Amino acid sequence: MKAVTPQKGNLLCPVCSAENFAELVSFGEQPLSAHLLASPEEQVLLHEGRYVYCRNCRFIRQAEFVPADLQYARYEYFSGDLLPAYAKDLARRICQEVIPVTSGAVIEIGSNDGGFLQLLKDRGISCLLGIEPSEVLASHANSRGLETLTGFFEALPVDQILKERKWNSGLIVARFVLEHVTDLEAFLRKMVSLAHGGTRMLIEVPDVDFILERAIFTGFWDQHANYFNLHTLQRLAAGHGLEIYQYEYDYNRNERILRAWLRLADYPKSFSYPPTPLSALKGFPRAVSQKLGDIRTYCRSKHEEGRRLFLYGASHTPANIVNYSGIGKFLQCALDGDERKAGKYLPGSKLKVVSVNRLADDLPDYCLIAALGSEDRIVSRHADYLRRGGAFVRLFPRIEAVESGSAMTPPVSKPLGLSESRRAGNGPTSGRVIPQR
Repeated sequence: MKAVTPQKGNLLCPVCSAENFAELVSFGEQPLSAHLLASPEEQVLLHEGRYVYCRNCRFIRQAEFVPADLQYARYEYFSGDLLPAYAKDLARRICQEVIPVTSGAVIEIGSNDGGFLQLLKDRGISCLLGIEPSEVLASHANSRGLETLTGFFEALPVDQILKERKWNSGLIVARFVLEHVTDLEAFLRKMVSLAHGGTRMLIEVPDVDFILERAIFTGFWDQHANYFNLHTLQRLAAGHGLEIYQYEYDYNRNERILRAWLRLADYPKSFSYPPTPLSALKGFPRAVSQKLGDIRTYCRSKHEEGRRLFLYGASHTPANIVNYSGIGKFLQCALDGDERKAGKYLPGSKLKVVSVNRLADDLPDYCLIAALGSEDRIVSRHADYLRRGGAFVRLFPRIEAVESGSAMTPPVSKPLGLSESRRAGNGPTSGRVIPQR
């Protein structure tokens, strides 16, 4: 194994400029979780899985960043077929409510394989430009007729390209991007430089308060350098002359998504949203330690009983569940529906990835569902495995075996309840919280 040379985080908080960080949680030295191994002998890159928070504004980030070129230059995670359930509705709203007002081009930063750009194109938007650091993904998008620049947003001459085409920036989209950015100052400065008075910006990030409240430890991993809630996102935006004029919460798998609509403002609104409670920060490491211990104890007990355990899932989340909890020695293999992953190995545990067909062929006693948020779909797809005596095990919100005839409890990613909506200041509105403009 080889340690990554870290990119040291700026000692100053990018949100409030204070120099006062404290440790939130540490998972120790961990492998880069999104890179499957071609063989068990392949060298694994390690990073320090330590996360800190600002004592002043409660902004959370990695203590040391993994260099972006190691993470994304050869990134091959195609998200086009895995867009959130709300993506089509979001594209509709952009076309009906935003574009008629801004009358400009849509620029998507971190556009992956062009899946979201395609939704906009299908609705008649022709002035589209994607920006994607992965050569593999950008090439795929371009082959589909979705123009995509290859490189990191901060380093590309996007303004010059817009000028040459006589395009104005109508909407700048950064969906699930800001949490990956190691230089927030440069990124926001570049976004603002492309904007004019009519430009709107759309930012989506995982809501860290949801992660902390439910001790979803998989929310902390090597590709996420930053962790936001509404308070820290608003303060970051205001520091760059931007205001959040509308925000919403949505759900995707086991995450609550904070969606913010921004615009330039001479006098951004004051910081009216509360910071993360200190009690949530102090309680998180204890809750995570308890959760990891429960998973480890459960798997060890089944292993000592002579039971055979498989893992379901071979992405970064399953890899981190196994590595954080240390259960790799109790598992026989990792199942995944993507046949391109078969024959590879999870980083760290070196569990071999095999086809999901092995579930029916080998009939393990237990199969741990590590593809969080997909529990119902997986159980439904493999009902025959349950009928033949196998059992699935879900890990969140609690460890629970699902056998033939048993019912799954509602997933974590349920719609907002009334009390949760009121805490954000409004009643439920189609599963979103939308304040008045």
